[in-house]
Amino acid sequence: MNNKEIAYQALRLLTKLLVSRDKQLKKSDDPALFSLYRTESLEMREYVNSLAMENDCDVVAGEEAIYLIPHEKNFNLVYTKAELRQELKCAGNEEQYALSMVAILVLITTMYSGQSPASSRVREVIRPSFWESEITKTLTQLGETNPQMKALGEAWQAKPNAENNNEFKRTKEYLLKCVMSFLEKESLAIYREESDTLQVTERLTILVDRYLLNVNNLGRLASIMKGEYEDA
Repeated sequence: MNNKEIAYQALRLLTKLLVSRDKQLKKSDDPALFSLYRTESLEMREYVNSLAMENDCDVVAGEEAIYLIPHEKNFNLVYTKAELRQELKCAGNEEQYALSMVAILVLITTMYSGQSPASSRVREVIRPSFWESEITKTLTQLGETNPQMKALGEAWQAKPNAENNNEFKRTKEYLLKCVMSFLEKESLAIYREESDTLQVTERLTILVDRYLLNVNNLGRLASIMKGEYEDA
């Protein structure tokens, strides 16, 4: 493959990633292009990665798909805080937003450990009821030393359960439902109604392994879990 063809295929891949709703190219969508980038052409990977870096993105290949990962400050592709609040159905409600951030972080720390050199994932699926209990436990523990987290824990405990409740939007279940909907929209998790389980995706595992549970970011994750969630 000559340089012109390499450049063409690199641009074709990057264009597919940019225009796709979930910023990924599944192996089944274009097996030839997937294989070309992942295993066949080092020159193409270097070209794609260089173009991505120039546009404040990373391109990462997994077993199932190739993913476009915007950098944190890429405001063209990442959510603003206002947009994120809107997606989580908590615009104008700082307490609900903070609890949603805690729910996401508890999900990550429950599903991933950071111990394995290959992958940090320690669970395949989680039940929402177990997730809910882990949020309660985490907020209780952090609230022992952090007044902000203690207040959040009290707000969480004050939320009623969904059973026989006419104000579903006030419940813990509603908050978790909104978080799950957001994670599904971003191809980070899949809710299986038949088994009442939430399964994390390869995309989330790559994000966690590469950006959260590496040596450079462990301190940041610890700070977030202590209550410094505003810049999460």
